[in-house]
Amino acid sequence: MHYTLYSMTIMIVISLVEYLSYKLHKFIRFFHK
Repeated sequence: MHYTLYSMTIMIVISLVEYLSYKLHKFIRFFHK
C-alpha cells in the first residue's frame, strides 16, 4: 500500500516536471523571438 502511494507520487512529480519543462521551453522560445 505504502509502496503504491510512493510510486504514484513519483509518477505525478515526473509528469509535472515534464509539463513545466515543456512550458518553460515554449516560453523561452517565444521570449527569444
